[in-house]
Amino acid sequence: MVWIRSFSLVFGSTVVAMSLVIAVFFTGLALGSQIFGKVSISIRNPVRLYAILEILISLYALIFPQILSSAENIYASLHPFLSANSLLLILARVLIACLVLLLPTMMMGGTLPILARYFIKKSVLAGRQAGLLYGLNALGASLGCFLTGYLFFHTLGLSKTNILAGTINLMLALTALVISQQTKLITKTPEETETCEKLAKIKNIDSKKIFLTVFCFGISGFVSMAYEIVWLRYLLFFFRDTSFLYAGIIGVFILGIAAGSLLCGWIVKKVKPVLAFFGFLQMGIGLSTILAIYLPLPWHNIIFEAGEKSCVNILGILFSLLIIPTILMGATFPVVVKIIT
Repeated sequence: MVWIRSFSLVFGSTVVAMSLVIAVFFTGLALGSQIFGKVSISIRNPVRLYAILEILISLYALIFPQILSSAENIYASLHPFLSANSLLLILARVLIACLVLLLPTMMMGGTLPILARYFIKKSVLAGRQAGLLYGLNALGASLGCFLTGYLFFHTLGLSKTNILAGTINLMLALTALVISQQTKLITKTPEETETCEKLAKIKNIDSKKIFLTVFCFGISGFVSMAYEIVWLRYLLFFFRDTSFLYAGIIGVFILGIAAGSLLCGWIVKKVKPVLAFFGFLQMGIGLSTILAIYLPLPWHNIIFEAGEKSCVNILGILFSLLIIPTILMGATFPVVVKIIT
């Protein structure tokens, strides 16, 4: 939320800033998850590595204003030469956003696979436990969006909100560091050894099914984040462009993902036709999104007037429109984990 607000001041548009920040944010998460997912296999104390990553993230957050100021100076010096060419201007914005945000988001992306390495002990429970971890993380993220957009920006301002977030992050990191001193070092369990031996003997893994599942999951992520940007542009016809709007959209979006991941994490173990279940989830996302787009149109004036009266009304309307498709989005992660394991 702080990054979106900060980049909107640099680029002059909330929609452009939100699009860039979300794109770079998830690029960093993807890269970090891939890199640290591989590293986590050989780590004997994942909690300590998690603490180190959180310390680096918090320190980066605290010096973020200085980093952004330097990036803003670079953008300001380039803008007169690029303003006539929209493609070059977009490219410059993307590069600046990557330079500023890619490093901390990669470290953020590494935290989930590292914690998964510590908490997930049995493959048969992987879907449930991964859903729990992912859901709890998303639940915290949603609360961060709501409090920042609806409270902290209006009481503390942008700079102090950033300091608050970095300080909380640092306290979390130091707590994890203390806990890491008391955790047992991970050794390869008999189940892991047995699984590795079995995999070594298997000659004909159904790789096409796995590839198709992962490919569809990637497309699902593409569509899900496209929905978030589309919803912002679409809902600007109903509400004013304020922090309440984009904080509400991102907050409800992540809240739904958290709820879907937590709920599905508990039931996925009992689901037998798990591939078909994944397909039905995607169908539900598509249909509920179409309804969320077209159902509000006849009540445009009523929705606008309700949003003008109170920011709570904005949040309630966003919740009623977006919660169902986002819950279904959140449910896909534990389902895919179950399919792969």
